Parts: sequence; structure tokens; C-alpha cells
Amino acid sequence: RFRRETAIWAHLVHDNIVTLYGTTEGLGSTTALVSQWFPHGTLSRLITEQGATLTIKSKLKLLHDIASGLYYGLYSLHGHLVSTVKFAVSSLFSRCSR
Repeated sequence: RFRRETAIWAHLVHDNIVTLYGTTEGLGSTTALVSQWFPHGTLSRLITEQGATLTIKSKLKLLHDIASGLYYGLYSLHGHLVSTVKFAVSSLFSRCSR
């Protein structure tokens, strides 16, 4: 299942889905996923650290971008749900910080 989901994720190309570059071994007991680096961190971190200060407009933009990535991901997978789909936060962070 892991290999199948990784292969699917590697083919998803969307502004709101993190690019998967591949996998690697030897960094721990399991296979590691190699994706884009986001210096501003994860969506969870953004919400934890700035959620209370985000404007309604920023929150709606964030929600729209998440929904857009989800829609693309699910549409591209033809109904197969993939737990490894992740969302790009870097561009969202800069837009929400304004």
C-alpha cells in the first residue's frame, strides 16, 4: 500500500500539494519520504502559532487552498483515498501573514 500511495503522490502536480521527490532508506527504521522543504513549517504549526490572529479573509483563503488541493488530489486519484497527500504551506503562509 505504501509503495502504491507513494507512486500516486509522486504524480500529483498542484500548487497546494507538496511535491514528492522520492523515498530514501537508512535514516531510521522505516522508509522516509523526501518532499519539498517549507521553511515556515507545517499547516498545523501555522494554525497553532497564528490561528488566533489570522483574519477571516486569510482563513477563508487558507480553507479554499486546502479544498482546492483536496479536490485535485481526489479527482486525480479517481476515487482512491490516499492518506499521504500533504499540502503546501509555504505560499499559504505568506498569503495568510499579510
